[in-house]
Amino acid sequence: MNRRLQWQSKLPKRGLLAIKLFWLWALITFMHGIANSHDYWDWKILFTVYLPSVLISLALILGVDFEYSKKVLRFILVVLFPASFISIPFTLTFTDEFFARLVMPVCVFVLISPYLKKKWRLLVIVVAIISIALDVSYRANVIRILIPLALFFLFYFRNFWKPKLINFVLVGAFLLPLVLLTLGISGTFNPFSEKKIDYEVTTVLHGEEGASNIMEDTRTFLYREVFHSMQNRGSSFLVGEGATAGYETDHFLDAVLNEKGRYRSEVGFLNSLLYSGAIGVVFYALVLFLPAYYAINQSNNRLCKMLGIFLASRWLMFFVEDIAQYDMNFFFLWLTIGFCLSNKFRSLTDAEVVEFFKLKTTPAQSWLVRR
Repeated sequence: MNRRLQWQSKLPKRGLLAIKLFWLWALITFMHGIANSHDYWDWKILFTVYLPSVLISLALILGVDFEYSKKVLRFILVVLFPASFISIPFTLTFTDEFFARLVMPVCVFVLISPYLKKKWRLLVIVVAIISIALDVSYRANVIRILIPLALFFLFYFRNFWKPKLINFVLVGAFLLPLVLLTLGISGTFNPFSEKKIDYEVTTVLHGEEGASNIMEDTRTFLYREVFHSMQNRGSSFLVGEGATAGYETDHFLDAVLNEKGRYRSEVGFLNSLLYSGAIGVVFYALVLFLPAYYAINQSNNRLCKMLGIFLASRWLMFFVEDIAQYDMNFFFLWLTIGFCLSNKFRSLTDAEVVEFFKLKTTPAQSWLVRR
């Protein structure tokens, strides 16, 4: 048992506390869901949707004990990315999002790429660009990749990585969605519905061509429906309705399975608020921003600083999309959280990070395992 819990001693105490609070509140939300489950669909959502979306957070342990993540990283880089090109014809003829979903880890690998050999760096950048180009209408994917690409570009400008400037970015990333949310609720300003230039692109879904306006507002009505539903039902905005909660909807009547309404929306923040309330949202913010703070302020390598800003950007995406689920996107999010919390990983110099991301254990690197 002691060996299984060794990973806990490899991260800061406050970081460990944040993780435990997140897991504790997830357990309470799960039990709340059990108490409110009444039919087949409730139990199915509880055990096949909510529970896996929490269990994926265990990937952070692999990040904390980062020397054991080499096989995963090597498989993604050496096998998955090269093989992904085979799926391009299928993506073009059947569904635009297939390639992007297949290579979701590329967001993290773009940040790692300055530490890779040139051939692997080029592969990562090409995969990232193709992921965007094949489906520009998949806006969340485009944003998720453009942010790491911008950080990759800034990697080579040392002046950007001064602690004061990065901390300013960190604080700004935390406050921006809260300010916009407040302005939206008050009716002062809605960033989703501000008039923009219409721009339609051709899309392919299930083999059929269609069109999508990438500037269309597809989020405002979701916020309205979830807020109104919780208010009409007298739900607690503090603790939520539990893991099997649903919300009343007029836009997705075909997705309503029982009297609870629609089980989840396309926005991570709304789902978290619905299931676990403001407390759940706060704990999620902690597991993003505490690791980001440690990565930016208590690390010896620039990769950690990039990963810290990346985590802060996921807080922004949380209010736009980022639905918690058991997939590669969240596996690598939690892996990144583990990297940023790992005392050993943050202590590495840039030169030692280069050695680590050769992704091949050599005698010169054996100190990583022994340390």
